[in-house]
Amino acid sequence: MTTNALMTTQTDGFALLAQAGGFSLPGERLKFRKDRYVIGKDGAELPLGTKLEAVDTREGWVKFVDSKLVEHVERTPGERFPEREELDDYDEQDWPTGLDGKPADPWSLNLYLYLIEPASGRDFTFITSSVGGHKAVR
Repeated sequence: MTTNALMTTQTDGFALLAQAGGFSLPGERLKFRKDRYVIGKDGAELPLGTKLEAVDTREGWVKFVDSKLVEHVERTPGERFPEREELDDYDEQDWPTGLDGKPADPWSLNLYLYLIEPASGRDFTFITSSVGGHKAVR
């Protein structure tokens, strides 16, 4: 008599998707501009007094070329996180010209703060590469 054994495999679908690559952020983008928080590309203002709860944070180097994200190196627990000097395009002579007319580093260190508005369930990701923003998130 032959018995067919049912084989099951448990997987973590979220982990599998994360390993598959691609960089995505949950919720709507939230940025601080000129003394106010703005949401998404349309720049709608987050109303003063809106209560948000911090859910998680991330840190990563991002590289932009021609205003397009071309590389992202995220800090991963248990793994070494590179210093800026260890990334490519370190020579300032090869950098594109910034808005101020000076060479602009294509890499920036971004912090991401994942937030939720408990009243509505809306998700946001606050993104910052500024010194002040880093201090606020930390």
